[in-house]
Amino acid sequence: PPADDEVRRLVVSLNRMLDRVAEGARRQRAFVGDASHELRSPIAALRAQLEVGLAHPEEADWPRRARDATEEVIRMQRLVEDLLRMARLDEPDVSGDSSPRPVSDVDLDDVVRSEAAALGKAKVALLGVSPVRVRGVEPDLRRVVRNLLENAERYGKGRVQVSLTQRGDEAHLDIEDDGPGIPPEQRERVFARFTRLDWSRNRASGGAGIGLSLARGLVQEHGGDIWIEEGRMGGARLVVVLPVDPERAPSSRSGLRRLDAEPPGEAPPSGTPR
Repeated sequence: PPADDEVRRLVVSLNRMLDRVAEGARRQRAFVGDASHELRSPIAALRAQLEVGLAHPEEADWPRRARDATEEVIRMQRLVEDLLRMARLDEPDVSGDSSPRPVSDVDLDDVVRSEAAALGKAKVALLGVSPVRVRGVEPDLRRVVRNLLENAERYGKGRVQVSLTQRGDEAHLDIEDDGPGIPPEQRERVFARFTRLDWSRNRASGGAGIGLSLARGLVQEHGGDIWIEEGRMGGARLVVVLPVDPERAPSSRSGLRRLDAEPPGEAPPSGTPR
């Protein structure tokens, strides 16, 4: 309405709400479509292996086919787990989780060292990993470090360097490689879901394109941030900043709770001091 009154303000508010609903529906459709596309390839590969083996059972190398099938199943399992975690990040209030994810003190330096060792690559060099403790969900922080290490290992030519320091009330984690790097205009785009740069389209080497997106979502859920810079070795350097101050750590964010907090729905009796 042309008049600047309550009706106009109501209409403007309703239009903004409908815009948000429409955007949410669009993102949901895109997410379902992209997820289906990513799952279609490993399922098709697994089916083809089994059908060829069944068509020529006397010629099939069944131990090898079993190993190949297991690799595809593991790939699908990891992809499904990442998709579910991303969906929970999008809709923390309706994710179906019956209890919030527990928050506790996490020795981030121990997480970095163990994940680097689990990668099993001698080319990962730990440079100046200082003791740093943060508040957060340890499995999620492990997922962040693992995704970034795997990304650097995948695109690096032979070296990956990791450093962890505390600067004031923030933890700074740097992971860089000696790969081709990421152009400045693409550094924000690679955090979008299912995004792979043109030179990394090969699924065997480029992944599904959700590792960095999931890492950013988990870091932001912990009150931090993540971005990409040009590394000293010519490749990409991924920088993660997390709050060390407990007051800035996630304590009341949706879907997260402290381990020492009262369970949801269990309020103390009236008159009982907390």
